[in-house]
Amino acid sequence: MKRPYVITLHYKNNLISKFNLKYPEQAFEYANDNLITVMREEKIPIKEIKRMFSLFVEQFYRMRVNKVKCKSEDHNLFMAAFLALMKMNIIQDNNENGFIITKRKLKNKKLKFKK
Repeated sequence: MKRPYVITLHYKNNLISKFNLKYPEQAFEYANDNLITVMREEKIPIKEIKRMFSLFVEQFYRMRVNKVKCKSEDHNLFMAAFLALMKMNIIQDNNENGFIITKRKLKNKKLKFKK
């Protein structure tokens, strides 16, 4: 199935991660589902969840800056943690931090002509 939208996540003026989405709200649904699941199943206080997500976002940022390879699951968890922290106003959407959702550009196919 085609994914016509792209979300890019920026943290401390660096592009950290980029995802293809089916629809613009998909990223927020994923973040909300993860946050709610963690809170309900593990019965972890919200203060502790904020601290864990903040630590993970910082660690993932350091890994990306130092060009350490990251698994796709780590990227997904970063997106969930980052968007959850933004929703809780721990990370402010400003010039350094934030996300951008755009429509995906179609690639032009080059035509080959026979000589």
